[in-house]
Amino acid sequence: MPQYSKTGAGLSEEDLKNCYALRLSIVALKPETDPAVDFEKFTAFVRKSQFVEYLTDNGQIKAFFVTYFSEQLIQGQNCLVIEPEYGFAHPDYRKGTYVRMTFARIVRNLKLRYWYKPIYIVGCAYPHSFIAFNRLFEGDFWTLESSNISDLDKAILINFLTRKTGKIDIASGIIQVPTLHKERTPEHIAILKQNPFYTTYCAQNPDWEKGQTLAFVVRISWWVLLKSVFSTKAKIRTHQQSTKTVQI
Repeated sequence: MPQYSKTGAGLSEEDLKNCYALRLSIVALKPETDPAVDFEKFTAFVRKSQFVEYLTDNGQIKAFFVTYFSEQLIQGQNCLVIEPEYGFAHPDYRKGTYVRMTFARIVRNLKLRYWYKPIYIVGCAYPHSFIAFNRLFEGDFWTLESSNISDLDKAILINFLTRKTGKIDIASGIIQVPTLHKERTPEHIAILKQNPFYTTYCAQNPDWEKGQTLAFVVRISWWVLLKSVFSTKAKIRTHQQSTKTVQI
């Protein structure tokens, strides 16, 4: 299946609208959300982003991933902060490794380019993507309520929350978003409950089904990057083996 990599500014208007449509097939706008304002905010973030990766099948976008990065001066350190704001995949295209491989490649390239800077990933997530990030960066993944979060990691996360929400007094790390995740049926919840990270998530954000996400931060050291690469390769092998089994 064709895979594309572009800057947000280089994305066609048609592809932008198709990415937005895929997003709305997975999350629904809250009744109080103005669709025009939401699309404007989506467009603004995509257009400023350095990476827009997407996968097509029969000419239709089935998965996309938007990543923006910037330099932030925090506690006297010039840090590179990576924000994977939007990432959605049609359910039929989640069993593969496209999104995981794509993000691992982006992080690797940024680490090689900015090896001399502290590098962090920040974001806010529903439990579905929270679990995916926690799996990929387990042991180096924190929220504001993590007992072992360092002062700098916390400062990075508060900086992100302040820039995202416009509020100075950030306490819980919970962000109200303009959408409601559609995958919150009993069947979907039963799948989420199979992962122990879901319990951790709900302890901090029990009302996520009402349209609120939980912020997280990951510090990308060389060791963390290598672990994520090995983890991704292991998942690829598992996926290939399962595919061969199905074909047999």
